[in-house]
Amino acid sequence: MNNIKTKKALENYISNLSDSDFISFCDRLLIKLNPTTLLSSSILDNGFNNIDGNYFIPVPNEFETSSSVESLIPDDIDHDSVKSIIFLSNNSFFLTPEQKEIIRSKLGKIRIDVWGLETIKLRLSSFSEDELFFIIGDDSVFSQYFSDVPDLYEDLDIINNIFNFIKANAQPIKKLPNLESKKYSGITKKVNLNFTTFRERVLDLYQLSYYHKSIVEKYFQDSTIHDKSEVIILREFFHSKYISITGYLKSTYPVNEYKYLEMLVDACLDEQFKKKQKYQLWAKAIVMYFFEYCDFGARTKEDTIIQGKLFDNLNSDLT
Repeated sequence: MNNIKTKKALENYISNLSDSDFISFCDRLLIKLNPTTLLSSSILDNGFNNIDGNYFIPVPNEFETSSSVESLIPDDIDHDSVKSIIFLSNNSFFLTPEQKEIIRSKLGKIRIDVWGLETIKLRLSSFSEDELFFIIGDDSVFSQYFSDVPDLYEDLDIINNIFNFIKANAQPIKKLPNLESKKYSGITKKVNLNFTTFRERVLDLYQLSYYHKSIVEKYFQDSTIHDKSEVIILREFFHSKYISITGYLKSTYPVNEYKYLEMLVDACLDEQFKKKQKYQLWAKAIVMYFFEYCDFGARTKEDTIIQGKLFDNLNSDLT
């Protein structure tokens, strides 16, 4: 999924599935994400799939978040075995903190996630052609998925708009930020929570990318340039990519290793740009922006208390 058209085609396919077709799609996806799924009950047969205490539950298209959220959880779930609840949705379903508390009041202090369109697309991006053919189960979509020619002019137009914005806001900085000043106490605290042996190196990266990060910040904050949904999609990308790269249980697990920042930078760049220094610099600035604003890594002292892992973290998500 390297171009806008193929991503959109796949998004349209998933979002337009009927409830029954979406359930079948989710069953096939879970089989490929975790082979032990074949040994568990399917969503189509039972209304949920239980993989080692992690319950995957589809959300009907007509379900509204204002509805009683606990009604989505089947009565025959083994309450004593539940480790997490993962809701699967092909629309804009989300859970409020209050709704999560309602579920936890009945099932205990469990993890609750939502896999929406962006998460599902991210999972699909790691599969081979044969695996995708199995999961998608639709010849026409499969064919379009691999045969679409990238719209080079559309991609260049996006890049041009980004750099026009950057150039319009570019102002040279006279010196590196003084991280000992009160203004930077937040990022200093964030680094201390997430690193022990790499603190100086991370702070150096923050200082050296500060100017570019400030432009990235302006870029995202200017609502006249970008829809808020774009920032949400990018946050979701960093949540999932962080979990995928590190193998950690959740996106608030302390970073610990400097290499994970480098791997996130690499994940931001198309293959053709990975060795270009200017692109690397902007990617570093974007990673530091999302790190500073707590979209991955430990946010509080409580986040540094480490718990065990789930099955390869394949059921971690972003809400």
